[in-house]
Amino acid sequence: MEKLRVLVIDADTPKSLAIVRALGAEHDVWTASKGRLALAAWSRHTRQHLTYDFTRATELPDWVLLQCLRNQIQVVIPPEESSALLLARQARQFAERGVHVAALPIEALERVVDKTKTLAAAIHAGIPVPATKILERTSDLMDAARELGYPVVIKPRSTQYWDGTQFRISSPIGYANSDQQLRKLAERIHPQMPPPIVQEFVPGEGVGVCMLIGNKGEVLAEFAHRRLRDYRPTGSGSVLRQSIGLPADLSEKCARLLRHIGCRGVAMVELRMNSSTGEVYLMEVNGRFWGSLQLAIDSGVNFPALLVDWITGKQVRKPSYKEGVVVRWWVGDFIRTLRVLRGRPAGFTGSFPSRLSAVRDFLGPQPLGTRNEILRRNDYWPSLIEPISMMRKLIA
Repeated sequence: MEKLRVLVIDADTPKSLAIVRALGAEHDVWTASKGRLALAAWSRHTRQHLTYDFTRATELPDWVLLQCLRNQIQVVIPPEESSALLLARQARQFAERGVHVAALPIEALERVVDKTKTLAAAIHAGIPVPATKILERTSDLMDAARELGYPVVIKPRSTQYWDGTQFRISSPIGYANSDQQLRKLAERIHPQMPPPIVQEFVPGEGVGVCMLIGNKGEVLAEFAHRRLRDYRPTGSGSVLRQSIGLPADLSEKCARLLRHIGCRGVAMVELRMNSSTGEVYLMEVNGRFWGSLQLAIDSGVNFPALLVDWITGKQVRKPSYKEGVVVRWWVGDFIRTLRVLRGRPAGFTGSFPSRLSAVRDFLGPQPLGTRNEILRRNDYWPSLIEPISMMRKLIA
C-alpha cells in the first residue's frame, strides 16, 4: 500500500485524535491547529505538528495549501464545519496542485450547513421531520411558537454563521414552554445571526447513521450508533454511545437523503426516535466527521482510512462491524455531570436525569467492555493533555 502524507487540521478535538490514530499505522500523519497543546498533536501517530494564527479565517486555505506544497502533503482532512467550508471552496485549486481535500463538494456542504435546506431535502427523501416554522425575521418568533404550540425548540439555521470576516458561534439550541421563556431566548440571538428555526419538541433517543458515499452515490461504508448519555442532557453529541445494527429501510432512507443533498464523502445523519411512537425524525446532517467517530473505528469501520483510499482512487470494500461496542468520553461525561447538577434548563419538557442518577452514572460501573475514547494503553499522552486543553477552552 502506498504511504501518503496526510494533514489533519483542527487537531484539538477527540475526533481529530481518532482520525490520526486511524491513519497512523498506514500513513505519515501531520496535524495542525492554533496551538501546541492540541489533543491529536500528542498522539504517537503524529509525525509533526504545525501551528497557525490568523486575523482572518479566510487566510486558512492559502496557508494550508502552502504547507502542503512545502511538505509534500497529498491529503488534507478538515474535521470541522468552518474549515471544511473554507477548503471546499478552493478544492479545485488544491487538486490542480496535486492535493486532495477530504471534504464534501461545496454545494453539498452549503446544503447541510443550512438546516432549512437539509429539512427540505429530508422531506424530498421521505424522512419525517418535526413540525417546523422557518422564520424570515427573528421578530416572528412568538407567532411561530404559538402556531406550533408549546413546547418548542429554537434552533439556529447553522452552528456557525459568517460575519464577513470569520465564523461566529450561533446562539445555542433553546427550549421554551411559554411566551416568557421564549422572550428570554430571543434576547440571546445576535442581530447578525440569521433568523432561527422553530420546531415542535420530539422526545426520544438519539440515533446516528454514518456513511461514506461514493462518486455515483453508492454506499461504500455505513455504521449506526445510539446515544446512551448525551454531552448536553437536553440532547447533543454523546459521551457514552453504543454501536447498533442498521435496518435496511433506514439505511436506504439515509442514503437517499445524502444522495439528494449531493454528498460525496463522509457524513452523518442525526435522527431522533420518538419514545412514544417509535417514529424516526431527522434532526440534522453533519457533512464532516462526527464526534463519536472512535466508536465506528473500534467497531470495525475505519472511516478515515476508507475516505483516504476512496479520495485517492483506491478500491474500497464495504466493511461489516460489530454491534454492542460501547465507548465513553470521560472528560465529556464529567462536564455532562456538572450540567445535570445545575438543574433542568428552563423550557425543557423532555426526560432529564436527576442529580443523584448523574453522579451514579459518572462514578458507578459502566456497561461491560466500555472503552475509553481518549486513554489508550499504547497512546496515552493525549489523555494527559486533554484536561489542560479543556481548561484553556473554558478560560478563553
